[in-house]
Amino acid sequence: MKYAILSDIHSNYEALKSVFEYINKANIKNLVICGDIIGYGPQPLECVSAIMNWEGDKKIVLGNHDAVFIGKLDIRWFNDLAKKSLEISKNILGDDIRGWLNLLPEIISETSFTVVHGSLKSPLKEYLLSEMQYSDNVGKLSNNLLFYGHTHIPMFFYTDENGKHIGDFIKPFAKIRIKENSKFFINPGSVGQPRDGNPMASFGIFDDETNIFELIRVNYDIPKVQKLMSELNIPNLLIERLPLGY
Repeated sequence: MKYAILSDIHSNYEALKSVFEYINKANIKNLVICGDIIGYGPQPLECVSAIMNWEGDKKIVLGNHDAVFIGKLDIRWFNDLAKKSLEISKNILGDDIRGWLNLLPEIISETSFTVVHGSLKSPLKEYLLSEMQYSDNVGKLSNNLLFYGHTHIPMFFYTDENGKHIGDFIKPFAKIRIKENSKFFINPGSVGQPRDGNPMASFGIFDDETNIFELIRVNYDIPKVQKLMSELNIPNLLIERLPLGY
């Protein structure tokens, strides 16, 4: 079975639309989202509605921006840019969306993989970026594969045959084979606000029969998103960073 692995959509519907077009052409019905559907971008309602109306199976965890919106996380954890953009989202989204987001869990654990936004130790707050953090979290993984987000950077960590913990970035269209005798952490990057120097929307496809994860990058209409952000008075830095991929 194949799964589309998405994270950090951040109210960027143009990016999400391009990702969904790719997924639909590949006939993938199973959706995994590692949190942060809203925040930063101009179209939170369109993003949430598209995901709510997804007809296939979907496994979605709460992100920190989603959590602040519904009152599960204090907004003091956010910088001024994130606060401003989230206030804009609050003015757009209604109680029905709030209720739907409130039902999302912080962690989902399946037979073949687990899903979280930040880390297993701190699902909403920790930015998992190092081998040391992998070491601190890997003992909490009950299966062999964790999908996570939050950093907006496609990365993976695993334990080699000598017991050494190794991490690296994932290049576009690179494939990673999940080995049964190791525990892998994989971050598919960000759909709506990549921060790895590549502005293309980032996501992954995981096949649980072959145990292979592939990182996918797709283009989307960045100028259109920037125009929509400007019309909503979203801070300039958030607008300017999109074509730079940071």
